[in-house]
Amino acid sequence: MIGIIIAGHKEMAVALKAAAEMIYGELDQVEAVSFEHGEGLEEVKAKLQAAEDKLESDDGLLVLLDLFGGTPMNASAMTYGAREDVRLLVGVNLPMIFEAVEKRSTGSLDEIQDTILENAKRAIGKFPR
Repeated sequence: MIGIIIAGHKEMAVALKAAAEMIYGELDQVEAVSFEHGEGLEEVKAKLQAAEDKLESDDGLLVLLDLFGGTPMNASAMTYGAREDVRLLVGVNLPMIFEAVEKRSTGSLDEIQDTILENAKRAIGKFPR
């Protein structure tokens, strides 16, 4: 199964995981990583590694990040940038987590990544449409 790490500033990642669990129940092979004020890249890299160590991600790893260019993204790029079995997706929201959880056992890592991004774009809009 593809493992999922949600990473972001403060408690955003923890809150997104908790919100997704309201819908799906306990999420297996999903970890949340929070970046706290005063932490640097090395601390966040260590947190990412600790989260990955908890996962059985033999089929690959999706890292869902809150902000392009932020410390969680930069630490993820440094940690996973050269790995073929990891995909980093930026701009995490609940629809992205839902897609990741639902689709992570249905195709290749690239296919799942593309599906997540496509559906995330459709989930953003105005009301009424």
